[in-house]
Amino acid sequence: MIVVDTGSVDDTKQIAVSYGARVYDFPWCDSFAAARNESLRRATADWIFWMDADDTIDPINGAKLRQLLQPPVASNTLAFVAQVCCPLSDTDGHPTTEVVVDHIKLFRRHPSIRFTGRIHEQVLGTIRTLGGEVAWSDVQVKHSGADHTPDGRQRKYERDLRLLRLELVDDPDSTFALFNMGMTLVDKGDYEPALEALCRSLQMASPGESHVRKIYALLVQSFI
Repeated sequence: MIVVDTGSVDDTKQIAVSYGARVYDFPWCDSFAAARNESLRRATADWIFWMDADDTIDPINGAKLRQLLQPPVASNTLAFVAQVCCPLSDTDGHPTTEVVVDHIKLFRRHPSIRFTGRIHEQVLGTIRTLGGEVAWSDVQVKHSGADHTPDGRQRKYERDLRLLRLELVDDPDSTFALFNMGMTLVDKGDYEPALEALCRSLQMASPGESHVRKIYALLVQSFI
């Protein structure tokens, strides 16, 4: 178990060490991908399973995760998709429902498989470059520790939008960054700038990209 700490001010590091984790400090540089890639650099096992600080996985899904790698895995299978369950809340921070997002959470340790993107980072692009296959699984991870209070949501909006703007400075035509910008603005209730970002993302996206269908859903939500 590897923990890369980007500046916690509580007992995170001591608690992680008490559970046997190897803990490394990494100065925050406005890039989740950079921090995650530091953890990959430290890894030594054949497979990587990654989690956010506010993710949890229960014993049943932990067992499913181990079972995925019990039979011989085809050499061209480089990753597995898991379902990330994200609880939603109303404007007062009370839980309402949850959204389930397909996400690559388990992948082979490979020097060319790395995260990209300052935020909403993913490894899919580098896996595609390698020509690898991605398999599906029924493993579920709970994104359960986020701060859903109004103040917590506001801090998250400010951080996410700041990083997305930096991402678009790096790559102005990133359809994925534009999609995430639009999604964040829709969630925030800023529909006019959200529509601009979503329409631009849709214009440049390839039809087969996974976020295209989500763009249409967000466009409907924005117009309603």
